[in-house]
Amino acid sequence: MSYNSNGNFAYSFDGWSTDPDATSGSHTIYPTKDEDYYAVWKVNVEVTFDANRDDAGYETWDSSQQEYVLKRTTKSSYARDSILYSYSNQPQINNSDYSFLGWSVNPEADKPDDEIILSEDMTVYAVWEAKTEIVFSANGGYFTNAGVIYARLFWSKDSTIYSDYTPVYPRGTKVFAGWATTKGASEPDVTYLTPIDGLSTVYAV
Repeated sequence: MSYNSNGNFAYSFDGWSTDPDATSGSHTIYPTKDEDYYAVWKVNVEVTFDANRDDAGYETWDSSQQEYVLKRTTKSSYARDSILYSYSNQPQINNSDYSFLGWSVNPEADKPDDEIILSEDMTVYAVWEAKTEIVFSANGGYFTNAGVIYARLFWSKDSTIYSDYTPVYPRGTKVFAGWATTKGASEPDVTYLTPIDGLSTVYAV
């Protein structure tokens, strides 16, 4: 097997064909007679994944420091003309305030590319989104598992809200019914389907 200069495979198996000069093959064959099948190989392209942040990357052993460090880039080989999936080679990040969205060929992109066709060696850049902070106010109660009257959690702005925190009221005189977007609400209006975007504080009812 051939390798490129970075130690990655230079070719990808594309299937079988009865034509020795075929440029595409099939992974499923149904022989009906004696005949020869030839492996079809495609030249790989090399993709450099750039985490696009100094606090993100790929865990790599640093022999000089004798410890694992985050390296901002890594390289992988893919069959030429294949499609790069959004969550391929997702990098780690040492910052819980951001969510990984996907990849773009533009280092300044604020959203991932709809489709990246790997037609040649290329560099793709991670796209990150700042998470939204939601304050869960116990609204006169407190959280038994945290011993506090409010909790702060972070979500991607395109996600929906949920919380494992369940507040209790002093001396058990009231029962927790859910969350609301206004402090004086008598009925909950926040469900697990409520979009995060635009929220800042929700109150126990």
